[in-house]
Formats: sequence, structure tokens, C-alpha cells
Amino acid sequence: MVIGGMPALAVTFEPLFDSQQNVTSLAVTVRCDAYSVQANQPFLTMRKKEGNFDLPKYDDATNRITASDDKGELPLKKDLDAGALVQTWRASRASEGQIVWTFIAPPRHITETTPGGARSDLRLDQGGIIGSFNYFFPRPTPSYPEQQWKVSVSWKLDHAPAGTRAMWTFGDGSITRSRLSTVDDIIHTYLAVGPLQGTTRAANDGISDGYGTYWFGELPPALLGFEDTSKDYFQKLSALYQDPLSATNSYRIFIRRADPQVSFGGEAFLRSYCLEWSTEEIGFWTPLSIFMVISHEMVHNWALLKSAAEGPSGNDGRTTAWYNEGVGELHGITLPWRFGLISTVDMIKALNTNMQAYYTSPKINMSNADVVEHEYEDSNVQLLLYNRSTVYSMLIDIKIRQATGGRKSSDDVIIPLSLRRLRGQSHDEAEYRECLKSLLGTDSDLDDMLRGNLVKLPSSWPGFPLQLIQHDRHMFTRGYTTEEDVVTAVVKGSRAEEAGLSVGDHIISVHGVGDCIRDDSALLKVVIERGSQKVEIVFSPRSRDLVPCWQWVEQTEAT
Repeated sequence: MVIGGMPALAVTFEPLFDSQQNVTSLAVTVRCDAYSVQANQPFLTMRKKEGNFDLPKYDDATNRITASDDKGELPLKKDLDAGALVQTWRASRASEGQIVWTFIAPPRHITETTPGGARSDLRLDQGGIIGSFNYFFPRPTPSYPEQQWKVSVSWKLDHAPAGTRAMWTFGDGSITRSRLSTVDDIIHTYLAVGPLQGTTRAANDGISDGYGTYWFGELPPALLGFEDTSKDYFQKLSALYQDPLSATNSYRIFIRRADPQVSFGGEAFLRSYCLEWSTEEIGFWTPLSIFMVISHEMVHNWALLKSAAEGPSGNDGRTTAWYNEGVGELHGITLPWRFGLISTVDMIKALNTNMQAYYTSPKINMSNADVVEHEYEDSNVQLLLYNRSTVYSMLIDIKIRQATGGRKSSDDVIIPLSLRRLRGQSHDEAEYRECLKSLLGTDSDLDDMLRGNLVKLPSSWPGFPLQLIQHDRHMFTRGYTTEEDVVTAVVKGSRAEEAGLSVGDHIISVHGVGDCIRDDSALLKVVIERGSQKVEIVFSPRSRDLVPCWQWVEQTEAT
């Protein structure tokens, strides 16, 4: 409950180190003013899961949340409802004056078999620690969702080794950084501390606090030199979305190595994103595909719809992922072409990657509700969310251009919704539907897509030199099933069987699933343990039969 004006939240981080001077965890102290909590009412809340992984529980005897106020100790009691999606801590009495709570934020333990998921967890990385508030931060319950707080972040580095550097989405750790924000916005920011490398480039106003890129250790060659290109591109995006870069409206990229996990991808949060790479995966990625990932995540800074209530899997924010990911891909691919940064050939390749993955998906008819519920259980389901939404976003852009004689496009939906979001106005599915109806007279295509109906594209795309052709492909299929990492069945006649995979094989790791879904010429590598031997089995995870598939070609090529 707010008392006497705007509530204030001051967060102080102190990195903890081992004997080798590597960061091990974060000691967190939070001071809250102009806010009170009533006895036995919800005080702090935090989800139990983020997609497919657990969040810290803070219920171990060695790492509990402890709280105090002007009266002394403020005992907290955690709800024990095993079926709840959210962890809740309640104060045993009403608070008095400033409330302070402390805890240790632990990193997530990662192995080579850790499945892919949201890149928001807190991780150790080459002597440092990097992640988002969303993973570890129990937040005070606001009086209402859009309530503004005076938020400040500071770092206690007195006992840190020489060369230690701290960074938050909104500034480095050399001084206390403050801003007005909602609690939800703050948890969607990134931080890093340790032997951090990187630079902050000058913003348009000349103040060197506008755009920065940060990492630990050595970057792989594939990621060297992208800083200037990405900054120039971000400034073009900022102009299109009418949200220019400045010292007070900065943007930061946090890069982390995922080893030993096999991973490559990004996660966009407020005015920042995390780009994650692994030694095993980075070799599969071309300069174009890396730029497409960066572009997609940058678009997420603006093109987001507010989600509905939290779903049964705890995937809050994913109920509108069809828009967020679809527009992220549509603008992430077509805007670089519109800005003259990539060729028509490169744009077609990126668009067709999504289309091939969608039309050859074994889950192609799955409803959006089921996709959201099972997104992190199956790579096919997770990528269907992206690929189908991208094809749907193409369809909407084409239809708007056709209906308006080329005078308007999906920009006239995406940018107004983005501006509403920046202004704190409603920007949800209902608003999106109204935009569609105003331009097309109907929102039926959205309903069809959400039900899992096949998205069919027209033969051409006004404003783009593209022609649609049918080019049937082989459906993606692994050809085997597992239970607890043991092969329980191999499809007779499949390429997996042909390659030598057998029932009873113990799977140690699987490499290249995402690449194989996106590229029907890619090969899957399955590392198994058979008796005392470790064996690598490589094959094409595709069906023998063809399924209908459509691709873009340049108009001159089509004719």
C-alpha cells in the first residue's frame, strides 16, 4: 500500500566472489519507502517458473528472504500452496516506516543437456555473472499494475577485485542510476558484473551514454565488428518507431556465452537484450542469420502487445507471442531490406527460412493456445510459434497493401500500437483487432491462425519484388521417441533407423535441432551412449514423403 506520495525502491547489489576471484552470486539489499504492508497480506511475489525452468525459491535455511522495518525484524511467511503459479511472501505484522529486505540471488546451474528456453536466467560467465531481474527478484505488490515507482540501482564494489565492472540496462555501476518505472518494467531489465568488457557509444546528443555492448571473455570471430552496424540500424529503427536514442533513452546489448549448454539466440527486454552464444552452436550461424537475430530482438523493443492473464503453464507474456514474434520476424527481416542494409536475395532467404519451417512442421495444425501451453516441451512447437506468426504477419501486410492500393501497410498497425505502449496506453489484442477492422473490415484471419488453420499467402506482395511459387519439401521428423533420455522407439524406415539409432540407446546430447527445422538440408547430430561406447549418429531429420510448401522468389526469376 502506498503512503504519502510515490513509493521508492532502492536496490543495491554486491557481487560475492570465490577464492579465484570469480563471481559466485549476488547479495541483494532492497529499501522501500512510502510503502507499507498489512499483516498477512501479500508483500512480495515471484513466479515459480519461467517457461521451462524453475526460479529461485528462497526457502532454504541458508538463503531466505529476511526483512526489517523501523520497528525491527519484519518476519515473513511464504505461502505453501503447491498448486500456485506464483510464490508469495506475507508479513506477519503491519510494517512501520522504511522496509528493507535482503537475499542472495543464486545463478542457475547449466549443463550440456540443459534445454533451450528464455534467456532471462542469471548465469555465471567467465568470471562474471549476467542475467535479468526477472529470474531472481521478488517484487513488492503494487497497489495497481501501472503504479509508478522511484527506482534506483547501485553497486557495492568495495571488496571486488581490480577490473570489476558493473552494468545495468540504464547505466553503469560507477554511480547510482535512477528512473521512474513500474515494477514490471524493472524486472524486465538486464545486469552484469565482473571482468566486464565492452563500450558505450555516444548518443545523438553527443553524451557517451546512449548505446552500449558488453560481454565477458573473448567474443567469437562471428560476433566481432557488429557493434557499429547494429548501432546504425538501431538508430534507423528508433526513427521509424518515433523513439530516438538519447542519454536518457539508452539501449544496451548484453552478450553471454552459454557453454556447456548448446545455444544461440536472444531475449529482448526493456531498452536492452541478451544475445547468447555457445562454442558448439556459433559455427552453424552465418553473418546474415546473426544479423537477423539481432534485428528481431531490436524490433522487440517496440513491437509488443500486452498479454492477457497468466496462463496455466506460467507463460505470462506468451498469450500475445503470435504478434510479438511474428512482427519481430516481419520487421526484423523486411526493415533491413527497406533500409538498404541487406539484398533482396538475403531478404528472400530469411523469409523462406520461416516459410519452409512452417509448412514442413509436423505440428502445423496445432492451435495457438496449445502452442503457448507446450512451447518449451518440443522444439517443433516452440519454432511453430515463430514461423507461423511470421507467415501470418506477411499475410496481413500483403492484405493491407492490397486493400489500400499500396498507400498503407502493416506499419499502420504496428507503429500506432507501439506509440500507445510508449505512452502507457492500452496496446492489447483488442486494440490490434480494432486496427485490423479499420483497415481490412475484418479480423477473421487472426482467428483462423489462432485456431491452427493453414495460412495461405497471395501470389505476390505489393511493394516487394516477390512472387510466390509452390516448392514441396520433406516434413521435419526426428524419427524416434525418448523417455528420460533413453530411445524408446525408432520409426521403421526412418532416416534415424537408417543411420543406426536403436531402442535402448542413451542420448547424451542432440545438436542442431533448430537448424534442421529452419534448413531442410541440415543434419542432426545425436550423441549416444551404447554400452561403454560413445557414438555420434548423424542424419537428416526429414520424412521420405513431400508435403506442400511455398517459397518466395524474385519476380524476374519467377517469370
